[in-house]
Amino acid sequence: MQRGSHASNSGGQAFRVLVGVTGSVAALKLPLLVSQLLELPGVEVQVVTTDHATHFYKPEQIPVRIYTDRDEWQMWTQRSDPVLHIELRRWADLMLIAPLDANTLAKIAAGICDNLLTCVVRAWDLRRPLLFCPAMNTAMWEHPITARQLDTLKDFGYVEVPCIVKKLVCGDEDSDSKSPQSCNCNNRGQQNWNCNNRGQQNWNCNNRGQQNWNCNNRGQQNWNCNNRGQQNWNCNNRGQQNWNCKTEGSKTGTVRQRAAKLEL
Repeated sequence: MQRGSHASNSGGQAFRVLVGVTGSVAALKLPLLVSQLLELPGVEVQVVTTDHATHFYKPEQIPVRIYTDRDEWQMWTQRSDPVLHIELRRWADLMLIAPLDANTLAKIAAGICDNLLTCVVRAWDLRRPLLFCPAMNTAMWEHPITARQLDTLKDFGYVEVPCIVKKLVCGDEDSDSKSPQSCNCNNRGQQNWNCNNRGQQNWNCNNRGQQNWNCNNRGQQNWNCNNRGQQNWNCNNRGQQNWNCKTEGSKTGTVRQRAAKLEL
C-alpha cells in the first residue's frame, strides 16, 4: 500500500501487522521496531500513531505508511466514503501497540475511542490477535489502577508483552517491583503468594485471592483451558510460545518476540 491510499483487504497472502504507537518515550524505538518487522518474510506493516507519539520519532525514518488522526477526518467527506479505522481493522491480521502509554491504556480499558488508534482498537475483530507493550514511568506503573487496567485488557483477550526493568529516560532508576520472583504478597494484600501479579511461575493462588490454585492467568505453562473455555490450551492468554490453539500462530509469536527484544 502506497502513501496516500486507503487500507483495503485485497485477499493476498501477506501477514499484515498494524503497529500502534502512543506517547511514551519508548516511541523512540519505532523505526527499529518497524525495520525488524519488515525483515520477517511475508510481513506487511503499517503504523497508526497518536499525535503525542510523533514527538519521539521522525516520520521520514519510517519506511511504511503512517496514519494519523488527520487522515481519519480527511478521508471521509460523505456517506459513501470509507471510514479509516474500519478499513485498517479489516486490513490487519494482527495489531501491535508498542509502546502503550498510561494514557492510552486507561482509554482502552474504559472503552474510550477519541482518536484513530483507539477507534481501531474499539472496532478490533477479537478473533484476531492484539498485542500490547506497556511502557511508563515506574511511579505510574505501580499505581493500583494500572494493574486493574491491564487485567481489563487481558479480559478482552489482548496479549501483554511485559515491560522490563531498566534505567528510564527521565533518570529514574527502575526497581524490581515490575518483576520480582519471590515476594510474599501481591498487590491486593494476600499474604501467601510466592510471586507477584506479573507473570512469574510459582503462584499458589490466582489474582482474586483464592488459596489453592497451582497457576494463574499470567503465563504459566500448564493450563488446560483459556479464558473463554476452550479445553486444549497449554498456556494462557498472554502470548507464550507453546500455544496449541489457533490464535497463536507462528507469525504472531514471531512478532511478539521482536517486540519483546526491543525492551520498550
